[in-house]
Amino acid sequence: MLPKLRGPTNYLLALTAFFEILHQSGHFVFLFVAVSGINFINYSTALIFQLHSIFGLTAAQTAMCSTAFDRLLAVLFPMEYDQLKLRPYLFVHTFVAFSSGIWMSINAILFANKYPSIKVTGYMSDLLILDMHILHLFMMSLCLLNLIIYLLVWIVVCLHHSTNNINGAQSDIQSRLLKSLILICSIVIGGYVFGTILRPIINIFIILNNIQTWSVKVF
Repeated sequence: MLPKLRGPTNYLLALTAFFEILHQSGHFVFLFVAVSGINFINYSTALIFQLHSIFGLTAAQTAMCSTAFDRLLAVLFPMEYDQLKLRPYLFVHTFVAFSSGIWMSINAILFANKYPSIKVTGYMSDLLILDMHILHLFMMSLCLLNLIIYLLVWIVVCLHHSTNNINGAQSDIQSRLLKSLILICSIVIGGYVFGTILRPIINIFIILNNIQTWSVKVF
């Protein structure tokens, strides 16, 4: 029989994927601006086409954290987790994700009203300037929280299997779990963390012109 896809984790993964689609679709704005030869547009204009992307990026980061918390809850309280009422439980996760996206979207609208004529390329990272740097700080905070939660997941599973070791299977289970968690953290949040660490290093040791500095900042 095929496994059911109605569990909480599958829903949270699908929710994250939906938000990521919104986020990634915003890159078409930068593509259009670059190909058209316009190069720069007003921040207020960019936000009209990028607001859904800012919403999606923020909500996706929150949903990723919700998924990590869901995994921690599953290993800490497996019996209680199986008895969860799915609709209220998933509603809370969905509400938190949507609320974070709406909150950041409001911040973006207020910033666009405050500085409507700032010239930007339309690229997502190019929008995270001045007051909107709060989005980057929010993302990094959730990335750190994700790392902590997944570390706790690994510790809890290791402790559980150390007390329930059967036929020496403990080390193999722990090894596979550790590899999967490393893969999750590397793919999901590794790019954000790596970019944040790499940018100041490049700026310190390499002399860049304005265009190169912008390229490092946005990519």
